[in-house]
Amino acid sequence: MQVYNRFLKTIAFCGISAVISTPAFANMSDFENEDITGAVQKPVADAKSGQNLLSATPTLGVYTPKFTLGATVGTLGVGVEAGYRFHKHFGVRAAVNGGAFNTNFKVNRNSYSADASMLTFGPKLDFYPFIDSGFRISIGALANYNKIKLRTMPARPLVVGATTLQPSEFGPLKGDASYANLIPFAAIGYEGEAFNNPNFVIGAEVGVAYQDTVDLKNIRSEGTRAAELPTIPGVQAKLDNETRDLIKALNRLSAIPVIAVSAKYKF
Repeated sequence: MQVYNRFLKTIAFCGISAVISTPAFANMSDFENEDITGAVQKPVADAKSGQNLLSATPTLGVYTPKFTLGATVGTLGVGVEAGYRFHKHFGVRAAVNGGAFNTNFKVNRNSYSADASMLTFGPKLDFYPFIDSGFRISIGALANYNKIKLRTMPARPLVVGATTLQPSEFGPLKGDASYANLIPFAAIGYEGEAFNNPNFVIGAEVGVAYQDTVDLKNIRSEGTRAAELPTIPGVQAKLDNETRDLIKALNRLSAIPVIAVSAKYKF
């Protein structure tokens, strides 16, 4: 029996020695260093360098800038607008707007035809008081090239002392109106994503642009007796009164209401 037990122990010893001597088992220390020890040490090393698995997660409070480009339409005309919201509370925009239209109005019973050409462009600074909202308060300065060409055919004769001039003799009257070349702008508005498309943005704003007082110049008569008018006593004074009343009417356009909607693509 003792011989049998010794025989089993000898077999077990030889088997264990054979396993230990195999290449796979001999490289076990390398496995421990690379896979186990390394797996434990790597996060520690990364933590020391300020990098770990959490570094892939965006840091809270960091704002991703947004660039937008698109079209606008409103009281300043049709145009193109580009915007860049570089901070969670601030952004900038630049727009150019233009157009043309005709309208009529009356001054002292005389009906005036006004052909307006509009062109404004310039930068705007936007303030977003709420981080997660598209609501904004905007200020800016616009280069202003709005101009109006005026024309009227007097409705009744002009009587000055003993002289009576028929409308066709001293009319039509024409003139050119313009405003300040640089004007301030202020508005409130909102801009946000639409149609479940994160890259499509629509917006609207309401505000005012102040053009200052009108500059009315090149006032002239194209009537049949236009060359004689300066020589007829009292006629120029009558025309000056008409000009003053016309300026008062045009100064109502000093403050332009700004109402606009926009559709833009966000990059």
